[in-house]
Amino acid sequence: MAFENAIITKEDDEKYGLTKMFLKYNRHDRGLPDRWYWVIDRERDCWLMESGFFPDPELDHAYLSKSLWVLYYKGEMFEIILDTELYNKIIDQISYDKVWLLLDVRPITYSRLTNKEIFILLKEILDVYGLGGAWRQAKSPNYKVTLINKLKG
Repeated sequence: MAFENAIITKEDDEKYGLTKMFLKYNRHDRGLPDRWYWVIDRERDCWLMESGFFPDPELDHAYLSKSLWVLYYKGEMFEIILDTELYNKIIDQISYDKVWLLLDVRPITYSRLTNKEIFILLKEILDVYGLGGAWRQAKSPNYKVTLINKLKG
């Protein structure tokens, strides 16, 4: 099996404690929205879920383009800060429909994964996530995304 865009089920929520995690990053008292999405590979025991948003200090009720994601890989968890740079950008003579920026990686649990391994994993996941995950599944055959490493050090 490979990564797939999916809707989080009640069983997923119970297995991974997703509502508790979502509440950690959001001020909602109801938990996960009725339909919340992620990218998961159940055989590899790995998933990525958008979990938190950064308010725009200049606009009321608006958010910045960067957001907090949680990456889970075989019991290891990470807070990932991703931003979207530009849409339809050319890099090294290749046209990308969406360019992701990896801004930060923070382990939540002890990890043996290196930042390089995390970067490679995120590239694979974000390619499947495409334009917007399960709620925007329409992906043209030539749709291309890329991830640029902006980590310091």
